[in-house]
Amino acid sequence: MVGALTEELKVTNICLVEKVIHYDMDTSAADHCEVGRYLEYQDIYLPTTKKYVQLVKNHYPFIRPVICASGDKFIADETKKRVLNHDFKADICDMESAAIVLICDQNNILNLILKTVSDSITGGAAEFRSSIEKAADICLEILDDILKEL
Repeated sequence: MVGALTEELKVTNICLVEKVIHYDMDTSAADHCEVGRYLEYQDIYLPTTKKYVQLVKNHYPFIRPVICASGDKFIADETKKRVLNHDFKADICDMESAAIVLICDQNNILNLILKTVSDSITGGAAEFRSSIEKAADICLEILDDILKEL
């Protein structure tokens, strides 16, 4: 489940994460690199597995490709959501996608991240709590279909 960082994304919209920015990663005081940057990556974005991204794009064109801002806090505040969108061009935010991509890459494991919006840009914790079950069911249905394609 993710929070939307744009007006266009609504609760229960499903998203395909193409890349992730770990916005809490900040070593700039030590190495003067950009916030979110892991030096072993080409830029600040952590890419998900391209062949799986392309498979989803080919078979499920209605699933929106997105950039996910990932950090160690639940973002409920609309202003903070807008800052993440502005600073990192991110469409959604969560607390786990950066860790998933980093661990997969370190262990040479392919990955695919699908997310369902559980709270809108103006929504917060209450909207999240009220929509989490429906959002999870939608994501699991799509994921089940995708796994049949692999």
